[in-house]
Amino acid sequence: CNAGRFRWALCMVAALSVGLRYLAQHQGHNWLQVMVPSWNRLDAFALGFIVPTLPVFIRRGLLVSLAPLLLILTTVNSWSREQTWVQIAGYTLVALVFSAIIGELADKPRGRLAKAISAGWLVWLGKISYSVYLTHLPVRAACRDLQFSTKAQVAATTDLFPKITYHL
Repeated sequence: CNAGRFRWALCMVAALSVGLRYLAQHQGHNWLQVMVPSWNRLDAFALGFIVPTLPVFIRRGLLVSLAPLLLILTTVNSWSREQTWVQIAGYTLVALVFSAIIGELADKPRGRLAKAISAGWLVWLGKISYSVYLTHLPVRAACRDLQFSTKAQVAATTDLFPKITYHL
């Protein structure tokens, strides 16, 4: 019974997160103001708990139906974080698909999917990805500062976004 309540609470967190993004987007906030606050991204966290624990037939149904949809939407609509549908539902769709993949991997750790993502180059990429994520902005800033000699040139390349404020 406690597991059911926990799952229900996580469903509510996911719905609230999507609702907060919808509200922020329709209040005219830019994509940073919609996508950066943690509470606006908790749906992925919640779905990462919920979907892998769903019965196999539901999880596979999600995977079989939503993975092609995600592929079509990203191909046809040229995915952009500035698009309304991406801000409100796009990242939730990504979370659903990848949560279903995690569930499949947990069920069949030696299956075809597990073998496919165990390719050497993917394992290597997984090992270095977090360090690349942590260092890419300082490296970018250093390259920018070396390329542009004056403070005005640096400021012009840095001042791409207005000051962010978030009001609900």
